Amino acid sequence: MTAQQIAHKKYLNSQRELASDKAVELRVFASITSKMRAADTNEIGGMSKLAEALYDNVKLWNLLLIDLTNPENPLPLDLKTSIISLSEFTQKHTVKVMAGRATHDVLIDINQAMIDGLRQSRSIQAMANNQTHEQEIEAA
Repeated sequence: MTAQQIAHKKYLNSQRELASDKAVELRVFASITSKMRAADTNEIGGMSKLAEALYDNVKLWNLLLIDLTNPENPLPLDLKTSIISLSEFTQKHTVKVMAGRATHDVLIDINQAMIDGLRQSRSIQAMANNQTHEQEIEAA
């Protein structure tokens, strides 16, 4: 195996790991967002369900914040900055929701935007991987 083939294989492995991480993020965002949508504060136990979903959402955004501040995070700086701002907003808005001064609708909207972005990113990555695989076949 040539050095170029070894490097290419390592690149593909790192891309698969990144795609796997995005799949996990997508599932977690979808699960939490679904819980927030399902929480009806007018039902018995609804506020408790909402509080649990909001707590999970805050934990998720905290984990994203920690990951984004890691110097090895590969995302572009402008995207990191935007997501960090969303994280800060999410934290502050959650406090307002829990105090009864706001609804959680905007938190659902933010999470849905993240879900949409992750889905789009995965689609682009899948297309790139298919093209790379086709090029490998042609080169062989």
